Amino acid sequence: LISAEALEGVKPKIFHEVITRYFSGTADTIRVIAYVRPHPDRFLSSFTERTKNGNSNVLACSLDSFLDLSLQSKQFHYQDRFSAWRDLFGSQFTLRPMIRDQLYQGSVVADFTHHAFDQTEFQIGDLGQANQSLCVEDLMRIKVLQSCLSDAPKTLNHALGWEAARVIDTLGPPPTRTKLRLHKSLAKTIHATYLNDARALDRDFFDGTPLMEVELTKALENPLAAAQSVDPADWLDPGEIRSLTLLSTILATMLQDEPDKWPGFWRQKFLKKT
Repeated sequence: LISAEALEGVKPKIFHEVITRYFSGTADTIRVIAYVRPHPDRFLSSFTERTKNGNSNVLACSLDSFLDLSLQSKQFHYQDRFSAWRDLFGSQFTLRPMIRDQLYQGSVVADFTHHAFDQTEFQIGDLGQANQSLCVEDLMRIKVLQSCLSDAPKTLNHALGWEAARVIDTLGPPPTRTKLRLHKSLAKTIHATYLNDARALDRDFFDGTPLMEVELTKALENPLAAAQSVDPADWLDPGEIRSLTLLSTILATMLQDEPDKWPGFWRQKFLKKT
């Protein structure tokens, strides 16, 4: 069983070639299960994730400019990508909607287990509340941290972002907790941009049930009137920003000592706790 978000960026043809070459004896039994998040949710979660992981381009982005950046790579246009996987793997490819009421037992973990192991009965222990969505306030705290490590290797930024989010989970909610949301003009643009893609997915992968289209349209129901700021100065008081910058600068200097070892250190620490 191989589960990794990094597979999202792998070209289906290359993955298929690896399977047929190195797993030739079992290639016809290997299945590929993918999950697709509705366009608005994916847009916001990707902005959060890349800010958390210190992506230098996204650290300089507003939500509107992040959409412009995303359109250049067409990363949220799903139809062609998933069709390429299905063309290569046929019935061995399964696409599942990342929509809570469509998931088995309302859980992506339960849904994956259900489909990966041929609907065998199972029980899942308490997984806790790991990897919770970051509020804007905590995201801005991590943004201050990552901005002080702009020259660090990407692997270090990524590992540090995950470690920061893990520690935030242990601290409980901050005094104020604001959800990252779309504003009206951006919601309209996202709806217009991805409507055809949502309809194509519904038609080709979900038996014509308008799952992705409905979720896309929901983004128009209650958007913010104006765009949320993603400038830490608009969410954190000057004293906190100064303290964060001070500690982050010291941390950045410390991490320059053998930077390649820190991602493995944090990974092992995480595994010991799970």
